[in-house]
Amino acid sequence: LDRVVALEPDDAWNVTLRGEFHRLLRDSEAAERDLSEGIRLDAANEFAWASRGAAREREGELDAALADLDRALELKPDYGWALGRRARVWRALGEPARQLADLDHALGLWPDWGWGHCERGDALRVAGRDEEALADYDRALAIDPDYASAHASRGASLSNLGRHTEALAALDRALELNPDYPWAREQRAVSYTHLRAHE
Repeated sequence: LDRVVALEPDDAWNVTLRGEFHRLLRDSEAAERDLSEGIRLDAANEFAWASRGAAREREGELDAALADLDRALELKPDYGWALGRRARVWRALGEPARQLADLDHALGLWPDWGWGHCERGDALRVAGRDEEALADYDRALAIDPDYASAHASRGASLSNLGRHTEALAALDRALELNPDYPWAREQRAVSYTHLRAHE
């Protein structure tokens, strides 16, 4: 991509694509530079706005992230990925109703989006709606049985419901899939402690 951009520096799509690769590689400075340039070259490029919003959300620049994702969704209201990314911003801003609204909209568009189901499950779990959260985690796992985050979050909801043996099995599976998963390990310790307390 560096070579392509060097040959065609005014090609908004290639500049934006390179910015997205930088975002995925967690090179926030390079991502910001390329995605901003992609927007300058084509202000109607909803993907550039959404990708820059996601990059800014990761850096904790929540107001700027929200503005970018709002702009992406003005350009393309049924942009499922941008809705999912904006939901993460709403979560960080302490706006669970808006988070769930965006996830509901996104999953109405993309019903087989495992990440979206896991995110909505997390929102429901945090709201104390663990039975509903389990339905979303189960859906995510039907789509991708090796989704470690969904197994771990499912374990947390099961633990919240007092189903500690099932919770441990789910958390064990998450750690089999991703041994370097601190949150799953912490949740497993919590579930184990509750299980021992009820023996």
